[in-house]
Amino acid sequence: MTRTVQLTIDDQPVEVPEGATILQACAQLGIDTPTLCYGETLRPANVCRVCVVELEGARVLAPACSRKVEPGMVVRTDTERVRHSRKMVLEFLASSVDLSTTPVAEDYLARYEADPARYGPPAPPDPDRD
Repeated sequence: MTRTVQLTIDDQPVEVPEGATILQACAQLGIDTPTLCYGETLRPANVCRVCVVELEGARVLAPACSRKVEPGMVVRTDTERVRHSRKMVLEFLASSVDLSTTPVAEDYLARYEADPARYGPPAPPDPDRD
């Protein structure tokens, strides 16, 4: 029998298998959490930090793609702090890395009203990419 963990995400209770990530729990609730490392053209690397969420009682934001759920955890996916962090990360990434190989990036840039030009011209496409 699989053990489960109960937590709350955006005021919604959810029960997921023990060992699941916050990202998986969000998906179970139908919460669209932005991720770049889970795009079709990339492998999960836990480095982009676009998927951060706020945990009640925590000082820092947590990456939903790698943080395992804990019993009683209270997660917020759409606070001002989360939106601001995602916007900044997207702006930094788009101004320094070619995101053209990750189709979802354009949607995320629009969703969070990210303006990468604030940090200089966008990164040029990588000529060595197929």
